[in-house]
Amino acid sequence: MKGDPILQAEFVEVEAEASVKHELAITLHNDGAIDINEKDVKLDIERFCSIYDKPQITDKKSYQQAKKDRSALNAEAKKYNDRRLEVARSLKSVLDTLKTRVDDLIDPITALSKEYKAAIDEWEDQQKQKRAKELREHYAGFAGFLVDRLPYERIHDDSWLNQSMNLQEAFEAIEVKCEGIAKDDAAIDEMLKDLDLEKHINDVKRHYFETLDFGAAIQRARKIKRDEERNAEFERQKAELEAQRQAQRAAQEAVECRGEPMKHLQEPEEEAVDAPETHQPSQAEINRQKHEEALARAHAAKEAQPQAPREWHWQLDFIASDALAVRAGEALRPLHLKRYDDKGIVKLEEVGGQ
Repeated sequence: MKGDPILQAEFVEVEAEASVKHELAITLHNDGAIDINEKDVKLDIERFCSIYDKPQITDKKSYQQAKKDRSALNAEAKKYNDRRLEVARSLKSVLDTLKTRVDDLIDPITALSKEYKAAIDEWEDQQKQKRAKELREHYAGFAGFLVDRLPYERIHDDSWLNQSMNLQEAFEAIEVKCEGIAKDDAAIDEMLKDLDLEKHINDVKRHYFETLDFGAAIQRARKIKRDEERNAEFERQKAELEAQRQAQRAAQEAVECRGEPMKHLQEPEEEAVDAPETHQPSQAEINRQKHEEALARAHAAKEAQPQAPREWHWQLDFIASDALAVRAGEALRPLHLKRYDDKGIVKLEEVGGQ
């Protein structure tokens, strides 16, 4: 059964175009139930709506009439809503007053409750500090070598301080974390050994203990490995380029010696009268000496770079055979040299010959 009414509201409408009076009655009960004379109001609204036809706009006059009718409909609905808002404002005022009076009434209880909360918070803080000390001591006794590399705060979990967690459970959680970190540490040692990066162990482990992210440590080690490989490849290419430059210099010197035929094989030189005791080498002898030096440099460059590309060895062999041909007095043939422009592009160039 509904409680006694605590608020009744009646709303009497002025006479509308349909000469129908609309009355709205709202009743609130103690149990929160709301009564509205919904049945009567619904019938009145149906009669009100019946005076309006479905909108049909065909010209400017019917357009203006449709706008006028819509305004009347909205105004009628607004009357009901305005009454609802008026009742809601009245209720809010009543509820605000009720809350203030009850708050004043229970103020002694509220004040005493705050004192209890302050005391409880203080005790809980003391217990957390005590437990935090015990957790640190357990970590120091269990963690071993990790103590020097990893402060306790790096592994701490606030949930370990809660009274709802048994102290022994918190100890076990610390041990599990330490064992996992020690396992990662050993895995890093093995990984660096496999990658031949043991000299970078301090770098990789420092990164790991800063993040406690094993995956990040792996990426760090792989990056170091890639950098080393790139540097080694750079040095290898640099050495190969230097060897090629030496080969090019040797070939160029061999070519420069071809400028004059070895005349001592074609026209014997006349013996000089009253020649000095010291021997003056002829141009042919000078050319022969230069070719032998070029031959020696070619062989030295080849032996210094046994892993050089095949075309480099072919070039050095070509230089050597060409020098031998000159020494034997054979006709010189063209020599193809590999040259590099300032952008490192290889170009074949024919030089020498006669």
